[in-house]
Amino acid sequence: MWIAAIKATAGYFVEQTKLNVNPFAGIKVRKDDPSATKENKVEPRTPPRKGFNENEARIILTATLATPSHLTSAEMKAAKRWLPGSGPTAAPARTS
Repeated sequence: MWIAAIKATAGYFVEQTKLNVNPFAGIKVRKDDPSATKENKVEPRTPPRKGFNENEARIILTATLATPSHLTSAEMKAAKRWLPGSGPTAAPARTS
């Protein structure tokens, strides 16, 4: 991922005539090079977890019900309270 960023940055400098040529233009990263030694091989990583587990979701949703400070404007109170499915017609939260 970092190689794409550096390529794009160098490409921008070429467009702005700050560089004559993009030195990173031909670089490719191979993830599974058969000639790589065991120490240098890239191990596949598990993808990052997406979403919240039940406990994390409960903490976030409970925080939307907290009484806001008296210093908070009415608009900000409404914005902090808004969450899809948390309005007056939303189903009550499960408690375990």
